[in-house]
Amino acid sequence: MKKRMMQETKKVIAVKNGQITIGFPSGIISVLNMGRKMMQIVKKDLKLMKKYPAKEREIEERMNKKLATEFEKVFGKGACKKVYGVDNPTFPHHEKFIRQIDFLFDEWMR
Repeated sequence: MKKRMMQETKKVIAVKNGQITIGFPSGIISVLNMGRKMMQIVKKDLKLMKKYPAKEREIEERMNKKLATEFEKVFGKGACKKVYGVDNPTFPHHEKFIRQIDFLFDEWMR
C-alpha cells in the first residue's frame, strides 16, 4: 500500500497590514519549532526579570526583539509589522497568533 504524500505548497495568509506566506505542510514544523524557541526565550528572560527587577523593562524589550527575530525567521522580514502593526510585539501577541494559525493548519489538512 502506497503512502499518500502531501505536496508542498505556499499558503498566503491575510493579516492586519497585508499578507504573509508559509510553506505547507513544512510550515507546520517551522511554526512548532518557532513556538518552542519562543518559550525558551520567555522562560529564560522571565527568570532574569525576577533576578534583576530594576532591569525588567530593558530585559522585556530585548526579549521582544528576540521573539520578533524568531517570528521573522519563519514568516519573513517585516512580518511582525504586517501581522501585529509593530516591529517587536510582546509574547501574548505571538501566543495568540500561534493558536490562530493552528486552526488554519487544521483546515488546510482536511
